[in-house]
Amino acid sequence: DESARLDYLTLTNETTASVNDVLASKFKIYPNPASDVITIASKNIKVTSVSLYSVLGKQVLSGLELKNERLNISELAKGVYFLKINSDQGSVTKKIIKE
Repeated sequence: DESARLDYLTLTNETTASVNDVLASKFKIYPNPASDVITIASKNIKVTSVSLYSVLGKQVLSGLELKNERLNISELAKGVYFLKINSDQGSVTKKIIKE
C-alpha cells in the first residue's frame, strides 16, 4: 500500500484586522457611486488632505482639503477612481465610482 494517511489533521482559518482595516472602518464615504459630491465622514479623526487617482495610477486631484466633509468631483469623467485620505492617524485608500 503506497497511500499516505494523516490522523488528527486540523485546519484553522484565523484572520486579524490590520491597522489599515481598523482605520478604514472609521471613515464613511457616501454616496458611492456619486455624480457631483462625495461626503467623507470620520469618527474623531482629522482629515488633513485627500487625493484622487485614476485606475491607471494617474493623480487627478491632489492635496485637497475638505469643505464641510465634502469633495467636489463634478469635473471628473465617469469611471472608477481611488481616493486616498490622509489623516492625523495615517492614510487609507478607498475605491469610488463617478457616474
